Amino acid sequence: MVRVPSVDTNLTKLASDNGGEGDCVKVCVRVRPLNDREKSLPNNASRLSVENESHSILVEREPTSRNDPVNSKKYNFDYVADESMSQQELFDQVAKPIAQSCLAGYNASIFAYGQTGAGKTYTIQGESVAGVGVQEKGLMQRCFEEIFSKINGEEKKEDLDGTLSDKTQ
Repeated sequence: MVRVPSVDTNLTKLASDNGGEGDCVKVCVRVRPLNDREKSLPNNASRLSVENESHSILVEREPTSRNDPVNSKKYNFDYVADESMSQQELFDQVAKPIAQSCLAGYNASIFAYGQTGAGKTYTIQGESVAGVGVQEKGLMQRCFEEIFSKINGEEKKEDLDGTLSDKTQ
């Protein structure tokens, strides 16, 4: 028999961090680095900047003429990860609390949505670097490792407790 490990996750607090009562849906945005085509665009192309402190993304478009005002829009999210964030950092900030809530008996889901080439597969599955054998693990593998290491730790703890109680009798 496997006991579910105790977890320090307070889902009521998690759900209300964004001010919502019982609102358990969180939206995280991960910004990928610009590709070569995007880097070659003229100066009047849209620019995107990440504001980590305010959990927002600012999209700016330069004016095309003197009469055209600078057009900018700000979008707010529960969490924003810029292009410099590693897979491990993203896991620690976003996915680890979700994996821990599964261990506490709650249903959880992580899914990626976006355009082709936006980085969904890289974020969820990771990437193998050819020739080096190094894998930049994705969120899915890291969640599995987290869950199974906690279960394994509980089994070892349970075995140790059982061994100690047998010797005392």
